[in-house]
This record gives sequence, structure tokens and C-alpha cells, in this order.
Amino acid sequence: MRATIHSVMVLAVAAPPSAAQGRVEVSSFAGVYVPAAHVIDISAFCPGGPCGEVLKQEIAPLFGARVTAWVRERLALDLSFTYARTGVTRHGLLAEIPTGVIVGPTATDTSGTANITTGSARVLIGLMPRSERASFYVAAGLAFVAHGGETYSRVIGNTGWGPVIGAVGRWQLAPPLALRVEVADYVYKFSGTAVTSPPAYSLGVVAGNYSSGLQHDLVLSLGLSVVAP
Repeated sequence: MRATIHSVMVLAVAAPPSAAQGRVEVSSFAGVYVPAAHVIDISAFCPGGPCGEVLKQEIAPLFGARVTAWVRERLALDLSFTYARTGVTRHGLLAEIPTGVIVGPTATDTSGTANITTGSARVLIGLMPRSERASFYVAAGLAFVAHGGETYSRVIGNTGWGPVIGAVGRWQLAPPLALRVEVADYVYKFSGTAVTSPPAYSLGVVAGNYSSGLQHDLVLSLGLSVVAP
């Protein structure tokens, strides 16, 4: 596997110069934000019964823009930003912990909304020349995912950094225009610190200080690229 990736990178860097070099593309796109992991997932069995909490974000539409600079026929540098407004649901089961606080088990379900903003800097490596009518690329780089809005209004932090990997398909419609479809996986963790004391938690009951599990946020997008003059 490592040998295959190395071979693709060698082909990308060694590709001969062409008219495609030095071209800059600007793209706008729309798509779907798919969080594949729970933000918080703590389950246990307590003296009063099941307890714990699950906080998850919902699938939502997204919008974004990117700038791609083609360094060589098979190699490009890419900057992108996306924004999504998603629903957030918390399912909680609080048992008798500590004794006398809540006699249960008692369900404490709440919901809210969140703003999800991503930004990434990636390298695109072509599996075939960009001059082909249809071309495909693998992409990898560094990204951030920021969480804001109602759900996270009483906690600060909420931004995670990590790798982003993906695949890109590009279809040339005309010399200055191309249709571009992408799937990307943002892998990261993030944490928040309460700015208020209990019981004024975010979402009413989510603990103010927390650290998420490993997140896999999938971004599926379709957009139109225009070559800058």
C-alpha cells in the first residue's frame, strides 16, 4: 500500500509541464454533512438503573467554497471552507447518583441546533492527467472543525484539528468549467469548557466540561469549478 502511494506521488511530481500548470480554480458547492460518530457517548449501569448520556449531531445540508492551485498536471494545492446548520439531540438516563439528586432512572432528552464550520488545506494527487475529460484524485491534508450556535453557547473551545482524507472526481464541461464531486472524512477530537456553573449547562443538561470521542465527519459535495483568468 505504501509503495503504491509512493508511486502515485512520484508520477504526480514527475509529470511533464503543461498548460494546466499554474492554473487556479475557484469553486462553489453544496452537499451533505454526515456526522458518523456521537459527540458524547457514555453508558453505564448505576445503582438506580441505566445511566449515561449520548449527544449526537444530525445529518444536514452544507454549503462551501474552495480554491485549487494546479502546480502540475497531476498535483494541486487546495483550500476549502464549509458551513452547515445541524440539529443536535441529547438522550440522557440519569439514575440515583449521587443519592437523593435524581431518583430514577429518568430520561432527560433535549435538543438544539449547532453551526458547524470546517476549513482544510489539502494536497490533491491525480490518478490520471487533469487534461483528460474525466479525472480522479486522492486528497489528504490538515483541517479544523468548529462547533458553535445554540448547543455550544455556554461552553468555550469546541474546535478540533486533525487529518482530512478524501476522493475527488472532476468532469470537464468546457475549457473554463468543470463539474466536481467529492467525499471527505474529517477525523478529529474536540473539547469544551463551561462558562457557567451547573445547572445552566449547554442544552440544559449536558455537562459543561467535556471531551468528545474520536469524530468522523463526512462531507459529500457537488460543485462547479471555474478557471480564474
